[in-house]
Amino acid sequence: MDVYRRPEQQVRWELSQGRSSEAAVNAAIRRVTALATDDVSAAARDQTKATLSAQPKVVGYRRMIHPELSKTGSCGLCVVASTNFYTVKDLMPLHTLCKCGVMPITKGLDPGLKLNADDLQKFYDAAGSTAAEDLVRTRVVVHENGELGPILRREGDSFRTPAMAGSEPYTAPTVEDDKNSARAMINAAQATIEELQSRLAAGETFTETRMGNRSVRVDNRQGVAFNQALIERQKQKLAA
Repeated sequence: MDVYRRPEQQVRWELSQGRSSEAAVNAAIRRVTALATDDVSAAARDQTKATLSAQPKVVGYRRMIHPELSKTGSCGLCVVASTNFYTVKDLMPLHTLCKCGVMPITKGLDPGLKLNADDLQKFYDAAGSTAAEDLVRTRVVVHENGELGPILRREGDSFRTPAMAGSEPYTAPTVEDDKNSARAMINAAQATIEELQSRLAAGETFTETRMGNRSVRVDNRQGVAFNQALIERQKQKLAA
């Protein structure tokens, strides 16, 4: 959970640079959003690998780009990487705020290459030969990140390995890791419920909180219900 302390450190750093409180908080929100998105992508990636590895007919997969999910379309790294073939043993390389999905390949069917090629042609048609040439010249490499595992980088970009950063190499979460995470979420949700119920008992129906530069009123009763549902979902994971 040390990773999620970084937005707090971001606020302190922004303030030390003379930026306003609003700018500092917004920078922290952008950072925590990126962290949460990366965690969701990594969890989906790891589960996809586990699912595909259990299917005898699946021999590999392709990275599926989703330009419709980004304001500016898929990045050049993803477009180039989408032409690669990955075995079911490989984790899909990610990057921050990556929107790519996975298309399984069987011995007799490889639809991903054509679908990716169709999207790539749309980029060429819309941007002209210059964009096409830029993509052709793009070379991607995969580095190992201690938190996300394999990540995409442009060839030649500087990159610190886990050893250089003083962190442990990435290891895919085990079943016991998932259970420990579920237990931690249950404990955190239970603590939140107790806090909200204490406020409700004191007559506080709403809690004021900040989201960027806006003040938001959160219904404490809805907060209790949300965390109760969260606990139930984690209990189901532990029982599986």
